[in-house]
Amino acid sequence: MFKNVLLPPMNPISAVSPRTCYRCGLDTRGSEPRCLKCAGQLKTAGQIRVLGWLLVGCGAFLLVFMGWIALALAPTLFPVGRPGNGPRFTGGPEMRLAISAMFALVFAFGAASLWAGINQIRTAKRSRQMLPVMLGLVSLIGVVATAMRWLK
Repeated sequence: MFKNVLLPPMNPISAVSPRTCYRCGLDTRGSEPRCLKCAGQLKTAGQIRVLGWLLVGCGAFLLVFMGWIALALAPTLFPVGRPGNGPRFTGGPEMRLAISAMFALVFAFGAASLWAGINQIRTAKRSRQMLPVMLGLVSLIGVVATAMRWLK
């Protein structure tokens, strides 16, 4: 008798937490395992936020370690004053530019990953605008890597 007063009746559809298609962004409360629009995988807001934290971790890792490596190599790549007895860079100006570009692109990729992860945690949705940015950065990294092979 008091059971119905304390607990609202359970509707099986409303018991399912809202989920979002990770591919097309469709929001649904249905119990289907796949998106009805594109057959992509449906994820809850919590799952999307966990993936956002993964992006933040990867982006922060790239920013910290690429920044540290760049600072450690800067005196060798760009010596100021007279060269000493320390390590010397023996490549030409083109190779120096290619190495600098590679560092900058990996650093930019880390910053974009960090931004996308923060945005994904904040909104519980994947940023569809970041996909072309990330693909563009990866493509540029590939172009610079290919150019570095030709400069040997």
